[in-house]
Amino acid sequence: MKKITENNYQEIINLEEFSNIILTWIDFSWYDFWWKNITDCIFEKCNFSNSKFRNTSLNNITFKKCKIMWINFNEINHNLSNFDFYDCSLNLCSFYSGFLKNTHFEDSQVKECDFSHADLEWVSFVYSDLEKSIFNQTNLTNTNFNFASNFSIDPNNNKLKKTKFSRENMNLLLQNLDIIIE
Repeated sequence: MKKITENNYQEIINLEEFSNIILTWIDFSWYDFWWKNITDCIFEKCNFSNSKFRNTSLNNITFKKCKIMWINFNEINHNLSNFDFYDCSLNLCSFYSGFLKNTHFEDSQVKECDFSHADLEWVSFVYSDLEKSIFNQTNLTNTNFNFASNFSIDPNNNKLKKTKFSRENMNLLLQNLDIIIE
């Protein structure tokens, strides 16, 4: 894989398609990835604050240690997209009604993100902080919340089937049930 940095990213950024590259330490703040096809790439330590991915395909993409803020992931081309986040900071992003099956949000800060009406089947939030993230009418079948923290999930308002929780965070799941545990 070719490595692209802040010094040489101009050679690919205006292309409609690019693939098999590692993009590292690039500030994509406010950049509009409009109608792009990005395949088999790794974004590492990049800043995506206020970026847009309108009609863009993110196929087999890995985000590592990236700052991702104020992004509406509803604008991507969902039919051709699958991506994962490892050790990232995602803040104020929308995944509303998204189809995120098999996505990884691992070891990440996933704060104030909206997952309402999304399909999160087989998604992993292992070791992630989900402070103030919204799960409303969300499919959480086989979703893994082991060692996740600060989540609020109403079992009566979301689909939970074979969803995984660690014993340490069971109180977060039970807080919405209006029960007393002694």
